[in-house]
Amino acid sequence: MRELELRTLRVRRSWLERLRGYDRVYETKVTDGEHVAYGRGASREASEQAALRNWNAKSRDLDTREPE
Repeated sequence: MRELELRTLRVRRSWLERLRGYDRVYETKVTDGEHVAYGRGASREASEQAALRNWNAKSRDLDTREPE
């Protein structure tokens, strides 16, 4: 299994994030070189947690697919 790479950047807020009162928004990209998952949040930590949640959900989905 490849090592996960996390990259977090500060990004522009969407209108919904402005309504929620977020001062800043971060987006994290998680990749192993083959698969990718993203997460957004009001802090670096929240963004990383969201990305890892999405990564885990995607990996569970990939594990349960039937072979083609």
